[in-house]
Amino acid sequence: MAVEELSLIELEFVGNCNNKFSIIIKKYVDAHEGVTLRDLLKFLYQSVLGAHHIFDMMEENGIKKWIEKNLNDAEPSDNPLTEELYGKKWVRIDLGSFKKKHGNNSEKLFEIFLKGKEEKRGSMDEFLSLQDELTQLVKNGKIKPLSHSSLGDLVECFIVNYNQKGCPPLHHSRLYVKKNPSYLVASSKAAKDIQRNI
Repeated sequence: MAVEELSLIELEFVGNCNNKFSIIIKKYVDAHEGVTLRDLLKFLYQSVLGAHHIFDMMEENGIKKWIEKNLNDAEPSDNPLTEELYGKKWVRIDLGSFKKKHGNNSEKLFEIFLKGKEEKRGSMDEFLSLQDELTQLVKNGKIKPLSHSSLGDLVECFIVNYNQKGCPPLHHSRLYVKKNPSYLVASSKAAKDIQRNI
């Protein structure tokens, strides 16, 4: 099986958790549909490195248009407004929930998003350390595929290849995108403004 196929393999978390990391990973897998290794890596990437790659790649005007388009495309929903990432420094703002509560107020969302620039950048070493913990959960049989017998070597190959490329930001798997709502990553401090100031 090709390493790329890992992004097509839906995962589950099996058994008990024995530390904070496994608790968060289990919670994430249980709360979302179609989670693959790619989506877990993205979750950890955002937990450590937040949205800084967006600030690096896009001008503010482009970010504003991107947020406006994504908010316009979102369907209003009753989902929780925010979802914590690992470490609680960053959160995901559910765009459907935001839209239901605040309409198409993309200016406010843009303002909240830009405050993420003030957050200190996480380190790549921290992200690599979390990758190791994730790999260990696979080796220990805590993270398993729903419809395949084994992940072990495939996961290690995928992560080695990903690290050799410099750990670029990942897109979600197609499985995840089809089954989960769209969101925007923001600093936890700035996201509190949604409840307080709008």
